Amino acid sequence: MAIGIGAAGGVIVLFVGFVLVSKFGLRTALVPWDLAAIRFAVAGSVMLPVALKQGLLGLGPRRVLSLAGSGGLGFALCAYWGFALAPAHHGSALIHGTLPLTTALVSCMLLCSRPNRWQLASSVTVAVGAAAILGTSLAAADRGPVMGDLLLLGASLCWSCFAVLSNRWRPPPFAATALVAVTSAVFYLPLYLAAGVGHLHEAGWRDIAQQAVFQGLAIGVGSILVYSIAVASIGPSATALAAAAVPTLTATGAMLFLGESLATSEVIGLAMVTFGIVVGSTSLAAESRRLRSPA
Repeated sequence: MAIGIGAAGGVIVLFVGFVLVSKFGLRTALVPWDLAAIRFAVAGSVMLPVALKQGLLGLGPRRVLSLAGSGGLGFALCAYWGFALAPAHHGSALIHGTLPLTTALVSCMLLCSRPNRWQLASSVTVAVGAAAILGTSLAAADRGPVMGDLLLLGASLCWSCFAVLSNRWRPPPFAATALVAVTSAVFYLPLYLAAGVGHLHEAGWRDIAQQAVFQGLAIGVGSILVYSIAVASIGPSATALAAAAVPTLTATGAMLFLGESLATSEVIGLAMVTFGIVVGSTSLAAESRRLRSPA
């Protein structure tokens, strides 16, 4: 349990950093295609020896592709393009803040599990908060943020799929991280090079190096590893609840370091998302106490 809680704390730190560092990178000559290429190239190279040694972990090609498509390619591409079109504080709320909601939806679809009344209340509150944030984009003259918000929600859904599937199939976290990283690199990098959509040649070496360290190592390897450990130890729902602190911390960082400002509806939306996660957290704690109590 202690390992799972520590891993959940690492998830919070990495998730906040993921949004802010990605936004910094997108203010340079780099584009979302480049961030994904850097992430997969570095993570895939570092984890290749592990993947070759461990093989498919008995999962089979279909399951490996499902994990890589959700926790690797799907999440990264939706998130980076979402960051490019929407503000950073939207990223924290619509990816990380909605994880309890999207995890509940994925669990319902894949595992036929039904939320209890508190989990349902949590999901509804989170959904209303996300709608309030999305409303600010709908009210803007530029429709780019709307598409960005939808992509961010898609990233949340992809990550929840990865969490639920990891919990269902239970591959070893480190080996699963290697499989996701290498499989994503094998599929993405040839297409990236063939399409010629990158701007790496226009970016400074320092900008590329910073993103390589963070996107490739801290996020491409570290985030999937600590998330896998947390999921294996405390389950996908409890791990998703660790995201309660991420929206507020990211919004604060966006105001301090990126010069972003929040509209009233966005503040209300962030508050509702956070409150919804807390409601779900209370339900989880009560359920844990019930399971630990003698019959």
